[in-house]
Amino acid sequence: MSTQRRKVPENEPCAVCGDLATGYHYGVASCNGCKTFFRRTIVSEQTFVCQYDGGCDVNKNIRCACRHCRFNKCVAVGMDPKAIQNDRDRIGPTKRSKTMPQSDCDSPPMKRSPSFDSPGAQLDATDIIAEKLTHIEKLCNRLRMCSIPDIQSAMEALTAPSLVYEAATLPLDNYITMRELFPASMKDIQFWNKREMRLCLEWAKTFEAFNMLPQHDQFALGRNFAFTFNLMNRAFYSLNHGPDKIVFLNGAYILRQPQAEVRLPGCRPIYGRQMDEMMIPFREMRINISEFAAFKAASFFNPGQLSSSSCR
Repeated sequence: MSTQRRKVPENEPCAVCGDLATGYHYGVASCNGCKTFFRRTIVSEQTFVCQYDGGCDVNKNIRCACRHCRFNKCVAVGMDPKAIQNDRDRIGPTKRSKTMPQSDCDSPPMKRSPSFDSPGAQLDATDIIAEKLTHIEKLCNRLRMCSIPDIQSAMEALTAPSLVYEAATLPLDNYITMRELFPASMKDIQFWNKREMRLCLEWAKTFEAFNMLPQHDQFALGRNFAFTFNLMNRAFYSLNHGPDKIVFLNGAYILRQPQAEVRLPGCRPIYGRQMDEMMIPFREMRINISEFAAFKAASFFNPGQLSSSSCR
């Protein structure tokens, strides 16, 4: 019997993060999260850099904060890369695309079957969720470029099916066609603000948990998150033309220094903060689209915005 199949004592902690261990994985008592993280890192041959000289704490609450220190701890506690069977543990788009449903609308809910837990298909719930969030994010990016039907109110958008799943069939919007860079006007700012707020509602409707909420809670979540959704997308998807310029997809740009064209009377420009606190950190940390999609989804569901009846 291999060491990976030995049962761990009851309440045995994960040697990496201290969470509840689910078994001996790669020679070490560990949880499913650290097992999957170690396997994915080895198989994909990823390397990480620590921003704090390799001294980060690794526990179940912040184990995802620094992947460099988490991987080093996996190795330090004895996880063996040679125990990974590449044919069984390969991570790639082919296997994932066969396992992951395309959307909530065109596929039935996934049910776990004996084959799902078989050695040849070692995907856990975290993999599936991450893949689905990434899939939705890519569809949203397509929808961002499309000509979107007008609506009369936010409530009208909330009660209609999500346009995210129709992104491939909608025509592209000529206004968003990339051309040479040019200073943004207030018209550009207003266009992108409205576009991102609409996308926020269409994106939110891809979550089953959101659709199960009472309509007043859906409205509260959407209203609360729309501004954050806008800023996060503006910073992450800004075309990279240096640290002092936010560039929209059509080439319109906002400079760090004040621009009269995009200033509202009586309002202090905050574009520099958006660059320093969001755009630049995203680039320095090399956040990929999967990580961004997960971060955005985690930020969205704020129980403080829900009525008490929805939180029961």
